[in-house]
Amino acid sequence: AILDLTAQPMVLHVPDTHGRYYLMPMLDAYTNVFASPGKRTSGTQARDFAIVGPGWKGTLPPKVGRIDAPTNRVWLIGRTQIDGAADLPSVIALTRQYTLTPLGAFGTAYVPPRNDRIDPALDTKTTPPDAVAALDERAFFTRAAALLAANPPPPRDAEALVRFAKIGLVPGQFAPSPDAARAIDGAAARATERMRSRFSRIGRNANGWRVMTGNLGAWGTDYLDRATIARFALGANLPADAVYPMAQLDAAGAPLAGANRYRVHFAKGQEPPVNAFWSLTLYGSDGYLVDNAIARFALGDRDKLVRNGDGSIDLWIQHD
Repeated sequence: AILDLTAQPMVLHVPDTHGRYYLMPMLDAYTNVFASPGKRTSGTQARDFAIVGPGWKGTLPPKVGRIDAPTNRVWLIGRTQIDGAADLPSVIALTRQYTLTPLGAFGTAYVPPRNDRIDPALDTKTTPPDAVAALDERAFFTRAAALLAANPPPPRDAEALVRFAKIGLVPGQFAPSPDAARAIDGAAARATERMRSRFSRIGRNANGWRVMTGNLGAWGTDYLDRATIARFALGANLPADAVYPMAQLDAAGAPLAGANRYRVHFAKGQEPPVNAFWSLTLYGSDGYLVDNAIARFALGDRDKLVRNGDGSIDLWIQHD
């Protein structure tokens, strides 16, 4: 859900999940995770959270927890654990109990407005990264200026704003000088290549896997990593909630290729140690799931994995 808190707070109701793992990370306009209601932080009993935009002054109803959002634009990504296909009906029934209500209507028989009409002229096939990549430099910075005005950056970005102003970019306006206009020509291609290079090296190396931890989801002034994850893995959680080992090379250091067959081996008792679940997911070079004939996109501890005779587990990745 994408929330606009300009007018008033929104109240998120989470039902009692009866011990089932759930996670509701909330990201500000700069993709920082500023709150993560869920089993780890708030338990699994029914709760109400008021998501409050900057500058709001008011009183919340009793027993409604307050979450202060750094920006009025908020992205909420809901996740609820599902234990296989047979569990789907119960999870669907549970997720229908999650609600978002404007504070002014909280406690009433609020019925959210229908939002099932899609403008036929709207492009629903182009991915967000491709839509951004299609913008020329002038359009990109003009859009950035509008978003900076609508979502004022925090004080830590003051130095960056000074640099932006040198090319005519200030919140609400992009008016480059002729020299600045020439300087940004081709910047999109250069930036994309820089992010692509960074993505292959991001995080720390652990037995051939790149493990993204550190400031993941809480970027501070690490603008390159923030941009890189937004481009290739948008919506990353805090390391306290999720760890993302990523492999782009095989054990011999060669790039992974669909022509080969690969095995991921876990010795008995050496599966990833987790409090919720682990899974292995296959992504294409564009960062999205890979379509395949058996519609299998991930394997993990919630699947009925067949162990080897010694108790170990082999996961096979192959094109056939």
